[in-house]
Amino acid sequence: MWRFLPLLGEDWRPDKSGVLIKREYDNIPPGYEGKIALNFEIIGRKAVVEDLIFIETLCGYIMKGIPCFISYAKPRHELRMVFLNDRLRPLIETGNFPLLKDSLSSALKSCIKHSKRKIFIRDGKVIAPQNG
Repeated sequence: MWRFLPLLGEDWRPDKSGVLIKREYDNIPPGYEGKIALNFEIIGRKAVVEDLIFIETLCGYIMKGIPCFISYAKPRHELRMVFLNDRLRPLIETGNFPLLKDSLSSALKSCIKHSKRKIFIRDGKVIAPQNG
């Protein structure tokens, strides 16, 4: 999505930023239906969530009412996403930057912790074992 979002420049290329921004179609919370949702999938270093440019960009989309998620790409594991708007918006509005950074780091840790379920690809189809 970095190519299609006007606020994002060349530095947001996934191989440079460590963030793959994807459009999300499922699991949109009530009150956000019908809006384009963004998933900020961390594919590089986890510390990117503490970078000022990452935080400012994410907060800008949240303040515009765009539903935003964070996830962590763990190879061959099911992707876990955390919805950020309701968690971060009050912190953005009050300007509580330290708590905002902590909350964002906590959301990422939750993604990592809960992405333990392995997946496999057989005959071009994703297969997740039931006993995970």
